[in-house]
Amino acid sequence: MFNGKDSVAGKSEEEIYNKLGMDFILPELRENTGEIEAAQEHRLPKIVNYKEVIGDLHAHTNDSDGVNSLEEMASAAEKRGLKYIAFTNHSKSLPVAHGLDEKRFAELNKKIDALNDKSGIKILKGVELEILKDGSLDLKKESLKELDFVAGAVHQNLNMSSKELTDRLVKAINSGMINTVAHPTDRIIGQREGLKLDFDKVMEACKKNDVLLEIDGYPERSDLPFDLVKKAKDYSIKFSLGSDSHRTEHLRFLDLATAIARRGWLEKKDVINTLGYKEVLKLRR
Repeated sequence: MFNGKDSVAGKSEEEIYNKLGMDFILPELRENTGEIEAAQEHRLPKIVNYKEVIGDLHAHTNDSDGVNSLEEMASAAEKRGLKYIAFTNHSKSLPVAHGLDEKRFAELNKKIDALNDKSGIKILKGVELEILKDGSLDLKKESLKELDFVAGAVHQNLNMSSKELTDRLVKAINSGMINTVAHPTDRIIGQREGLKLDFDKVMEACKKNDVLLEIDGYPERSDLPFDLVKKAKDYSIKFSLGSDSHRTEHLRFLDLATAIARRGWLEKKDVINTLGYKEVLKLRR
């Protein structure tokens, strides 16, 4: 940066922004979504740091459609430095993913309790719960009450109208039984477009019921997209992050979820994975 032939700034990006009277804009925020004005007015968020994310709230084991065992996934998560992980295996109405019924979840919960007594990482008993066509839930309330973290998800009957899909999801959010909406648009990049939902209605329901929205870091999902993350933040909705791991190597996808959170302007207070294990448990109603 020059004034005539004289250099006035340019040894670093930060120096240029400072010379212009602006706060430094991190690369993730450079999307032309208001960051320049925010930098000029010194109101840029302090976006969540990768090291602040200490838990993974969406992972699978070979009890449903994962490759590795409960013990292998827990050990790999501990080696990555995580403090806790939620195993959210699929529920019974998704047979293609070997979904579990109430009896099998009860058996798995006992295994998790036993592993928690000797493991260096804490494990949450979870489920990726199928939201059925009419908006009802795939497991009985008694079974859901035994779980620590419930991620409601839509995988089937996707050819409904926008209103029908929205009403279906809102009904599940209003149930009082789910903690987060897993991969909310249900897109698979390069294969399937996202659901045509009325996201204002979905977000209003989440805010009313203190239900989270998930950022799924699995690359083909990357869901929620960052623009909807930023919109949901304006509704004061909080978020869960998940790797959607189906094998130990996938645990690194939690960083991709964090990257999307950063692009969506999320701060530490917006992401529940920055809370401790006991604090996350308290979120379950």
